[in-house]
Amino acid sequence: MFGIAIAEPDVTLTDWALALEALVLTVLARAYGRAWAAFFGSIAVAAALGGITHGFFPDPGALGGTV
Repeated sequence: MFGIAIAEPDVTLTDWALALEALVLTVLARAYGRAWAAFFGSIAVAAALGGITHGFFPDPGALGGTV
């Protein structure tokens, strides 16, 4: 993909699918209160960042792996 290799494609895509699902739940949960929306929103952000970390920073000593 554009000359960039994804280190763990299965884990990366799973994390991004979870982030997408949590984003949808964030939008739906707004009807039930800000706390639920914040809960699902934080899961969406964490899953998206996890996908980026697993996919592009496989080395734990890399800058992205230490964040």
